[in-house]
Amino acid sequence: MQPVRANFLPHPELAKRRPLLQDYLAELSRAITPANFLSISGAHVSQILQDTFQHVGADEGSIWLLDNPKTHLIVAYNSGPDAETIVGFKQPLTRGIVSMVAATEQPVVENQVFKNAEHSPNLDRITHKTTYAMMVVPFYILEHLHGVVSCVQLTSITSEDGRPVLVGNEPLGFERSDLDSFRKAVGVVTQLIDFRLFKQALGWV
Repeated sequence: MQPVRANFLPHPELAKRRPLLQDYLAELSRAITPANFLSISGAHVSQILQDTFQHVGADEGSIWLLDNPKTHLIVAYNSGPDAETIVGFKQPLTRGIVSMVAATEQPVVENQVFKNAEHSPNLDRITHKTTYAMMVVPFYILEHLHGVVSCVQLTSITSEDGRPVLVGNEPLGFERSDLDSFRKAVGVVTQLIDFRLFKQALGWV
């Protein structure tokens, strides 16, 4: 059997009310905060991200949301063992790789991050771990930038003659194919959250 493309058209009456729906969806998206994000995203989002982190070989990952003045990124979700410490962490938009991705809306994959002067070590200092590799992609809700999603490989370093030196085996790092998988998974997360907002707007809960 040959596949056939479905030709679904908007209902005329619903199409007339599109501006009203768009305005209300925008209102709902503006109400999303780091504090209430998990109640909106649902368990499926966490599971998709955890499966993806495992698939690409990440130790953990985070969702960072822009605050209301859009001066900081705030961790709304973290999959690692230090989640209680990491969730709520604020990163100024003027510092770090995650902030650069938020500003440029361009994804980044990088290994040996601890050698990059653009990397902010603030979170590493709090968790007493060192970021070896990082992937960061923009995070959209209803086609508007709301923050970024990151995942990392962690390691430990020491200093010899003023230079950082890895302790133990060097992590494998991330490849470009890992970034492609990561971007696709975050895209699915965006679609799930958009759908939940549509359901809420229509009272279909």
